[in-house]
Amino acid sequence: MHDGRLPSPERKQKYRRALRVLRGRDYSAAVALFAELASGEDLCGTLSRYYAGEACQRLGIEQMQQHDFETAAESFRRAAGFNPQNHTLAKYLACCLAQLGKFELAGRYADRETTIRSADTAPRIRSALCQWRDGQQAAAIQTLRAGTTAQPHNGEWHFQLGVLLAAREEHDAAIAALSQAVELLPNAGEALKHLGLCHGARREAGEAVRYLSLAQQHRPHDATIGLFLAMAAKAASGAGGVPQIQLALPTIAPVVELADIEELTQLISDEPEVIEAFLSLSQTESDADVFELLAAVVDRAALQAPNDADLFYHRACIHRRLGRRDLAIEYCERAVEINPRQVQALITLARLYLETDRQDDAHTRLQQVLDLGHEYADVYFHLGCIYRDRGQRDQAKTSYHKALQINGGYKAARDALEALAA
Repeated sequence: MHDGRLPSPERKQKYRRALRVLRGRDYSAAVALFAELASGEDLCGTLSRYYAGEACQRLGIEQMQQHDFETAAESFRRAAGFNPQNHTLAKYLACCLAQLGKFELAGRYADRETTIRSADTAPRIRSALCQWRDGQQAAAIQTLRAGTTAQPHNGEWHFQLGVLLAAREEHDAAIAALSQAVELLPNAGEALKHLGLCHGARREAGEAVRYLSLAQQHRPHDATIGLFLAMAAKAASGAGGVPQIQLALPTIAPVVELADIEELTQLISDEPEVIEAFLSLSQTESDADVFELLAAVVDRAALQAPNDADLFYHRACIHRRLGRRDLAIEYCERAVEINPRQVQALITLARLYLETDRQDDAHTRLQQVLDLGHEYADVYFHLGCIYRDRGQRDQAKTSYHKALQINGGYKAARDALEALAA
């Protein structure tokens, strides 16, 4: 764990404020607040880059709806600057985890030049792309054309062919290939984007708007599509008339792909204590999306490591953060069952019991901590509260005194002691 990567209290406070403003839909103010944090290399900085991009995109969509295409283009341009790889929230969390002590994994999250979605064609398509990068453009095109002939119903061949033809400015042929890809690919957002760009290159602004609008509906979190769409819409409006544009409003927390969950799961399985860095961010309702994702990841990791007490303890802490006390209790009990000497799990379990009016159970867990030879001010304070509620005033006073001996500045313990003396 690299403590230098943890945010300061002041940055945590700014981050919480920015999230509240974002949830309040004041996107312009949210961008300004996140931008102040985005240059940092701590958790708040990394997550702020993600949320700044989201806020810019939503601002750009609002401006598009008002037909202010030039300003919208600038908003999408800023969004792309904050999130140049168009990473999902899961990717940003993975980057956070890498920053917190697993630097050798950071390279996993670099942008890839081309995404190949079909496993059976991947080697041959990569061969064509290698030919292209080696300057053998004609050979690369020939390889891809052969693929479209051999597998005419495989959209990946048509997509890659269209992209390379567009790079050669053979726009008619590129449009034909990309149109085929749109028909064949189940997720056609990227093909629609390139199809729109081809029409834009041919100065067919109306068609560019049409296809880029469809691409934006497929991929509402892709800021570059928003930027190209705003530019095309500006060109179309300059040619006469205001284009009709259907826009999809991106959710603040996008749907997470299984591959992203698996990457995060591996990181957390390797080093589960990094979760504490996220838990160190002060609680706010606005960070639910981050912790919902972490909960999914840790739940998955626990299935792979059913006897890891620390993992179950962190699992409990995350679900407690989300207000799911029953699950938090279940996972904390499992952590203690696996390792009866897991002190933090015992203390957290006692607190959960107190929150659910199970004082006798809480007393048992707190006493276990003392029996293990650990003395914490919080443990004695909670014991004091239990004794007080039972009417055992002397035991309560003794416990509060011990809490103050450990931490003389423990205000809650001092106030409780003074209340007993009154």
